[in-house]
Amino acid sequence: MKLRLIIVLSTMTVASILLFGGWSVYQENGVKKPLIQSIQQFEGVQDVSAIISRDNIHVTVQLAPATPLRYTFQQIASIAEESWPERDLQVDLNGNEHESLTQWWSLALFDVAQAMEARQYTEIPRRLQELANQDGLTVITEMDDRNVYITLNQHQFSKYIVLPRIAPVVGVWSYD
Repeated sequence: MKLRLIIVLSTMTVASILLFGGWSVYQENGVKKPLIQSIQQFEGVQDVSAIISRDNIHVTVQLAPATPLRYTFQQIASIAEESWPERDLQVDLNGNEHESLTQWWSLALFDVAQAMEARQYTEIPRRLQELANQDGLTVITEMDDRNVYITLNQHQFSKYIVLPRIAPVVGVWSYD
C-alpha cells in the first residue's frame, strides 16, 4: 500500500512539474519573447521588458533621445491589441531623464492638467512652448484620438509623457 502511495505521489509531482514548467517555458519563449523582439525593432528602442498576466500587459521601454514617441507608442499598442485584444495594456516609456526635466515637468503639469480637464488640447503645445522658451529645452507635442504625447528634450536628456484623453460619455436614451 505504501509503495502505491509513493508511486501516485511521485507521478503527480512529476506531472505537475512538467505541466507548470512547460507553461512557464511557453509564457517566456512563446509569448513574452516575441513581444519583446517585435518592440525592439522600432527606431529608438534601447531596451524592453514585459510582464504578461491574465488580465493585462505591462511593457517598460527604454527610449533613446529624439525617438518618435507617438509612432512608437501606437506600434506597441497595435502589437498588443493584435495578439491580446482582451487584455489591458500599460506602457511605461523611459528616456534618459535628468532631474531638471522632472522638475520642469512638475511645474508645467498644472497648465497641462487644466487644458486636459477643459479639453482644450490646443493650449497644451502653446503653453509648453512658452515655458520651454524660458528654460532652453525642446518640447514636441502630438495627439491622436486616444492620447496626448509629450517629448521633452534638453541636450542628451529626454523625458517621455503619454497622457490619455478621456472621451466624453455619450448616453443612450431608451424610448420605452
